Amino acid sequence: STLAFNNTLCLVSLTPSQIKAALEEGVKGQPQAFGAFRQVANIEFKFDSTKTSQTFDAEVNKILVPGERISELVIDGKVVYSEGEYKLPYRDQLFR
Repeated sequence: STLAFNNTLCLVSLTPSQIKAALEEGVKGQPQAFGAFRQVANIEFKFDSTKTSQTFDAEVNKILVPGERISELVIDGKVVYSEGEYKLPYRDQLFR
């Protein structure tokens, strides 16, 4: 289910590096409360807040400095490496 807005769910295909980049964006402000922490299900990850945080330029929609904080990514109980594609549900509002 989604919040009571005019949103629907869509299915997106993402590579492990795209998933990692989204998670890096969510932990870039840690250990302070940042408000961008990703709400996920069936995804587990470890991060180190002392490592380099990701820098993203929203005006050009580009990662300027890749983050190095995510050290392990697990989806559906399986460790994710650099290959493959994962289908994840997401709110369509974020893709408009």
